[in-house]
Amino acid sequence: MLSRYPGREVSISIESLGVTPASSRTPNFFCSEKSSVTENYVDTLPEPIKEAVKAKKAIEGMNRDQVILAVGRPVRKTRESKEGTDYEDWIYGEPPGRVTFVTFTGDKVVKVKETYAGLGGSVAETPQQP
Repeated sequence: MLSRYPGREVSISIESLGVTPASSRTPNFFCSEKSSVTENYVDTLPEPIKEAVKAKKAIEGMNRDQVILAVGRPVRKTRESKEGTDYEDWIYGEPPGRVTFVTFTGDKVVKVKETYAGLGGSVAETPQQP
């Protein structure tokens, strides 16, 4: 309700302006009830990748953006070429402690290796999950 002149009132309704309230709009990828575009994106991922992102783990088959979404940016990156194939390792963690190597060929993860590196250069393999 607007009151510019004393004693006179003007009412304007949203419907009379042809505007639809936000609650009745059809949600899309960028405008929905979810709290962020990231959540909307995660919902479009294949189930194994979606679960890995929620668990904050990298898995084989992810692309670079999905790895960053799941575990963040790496501490270091290394590149090498073996038998005509280019590999890039993204390294997470620092010794002493758990160190994870995420290996890419092109844009896809082809291997994820977790190790525990102690002081003095000792390395213990992380047991595989059944």
